[in-house]
Amino acid sequence: REGLLPDRDNLLQYVVPWTTSPKTWVSVGCGTARDIEYVVKHVKENKTNVYLCDLSKELLGIARDRVKSLGLTPYVTFVEGDINKAEVQKKLPPMGSIDLVTCSYCLTMIPPWKKAA
Repeated sequence: REGLLPDRDNLLQYVVPWTTSPKTWVSVGCGTARDIEYVVKHVKENKTNVYLCDLSKELLGIARDRVKSLGLTPYVTFVEGDINKAEVQKKLPPMGSIDLVTCSYCLTMIPPWKKAA
């Protein structure tokens, strides 16, 4: 899967607006939270609240282990479920208060994916 996301590390480290000190980041379809490895320093420096969202309980379990090993537990909230569902959206910060939303390789996996786009 790494080959399908070339330069993801550069995108997250240098293109994402870390200079504006984002306070809230929602990662949709976070999977194992691989993306967060690239920006540990940024998350800690900015005290960014990160919401890792995924459909898979198993992948979120791996994400929890990764977050813990990176020392990011105080900054991260895990949200399991379909991002299109109101009950899942209620677990996220209110619209207008989110500074950053990322979707790495997940958009076509979100049912119904055309609505998610």
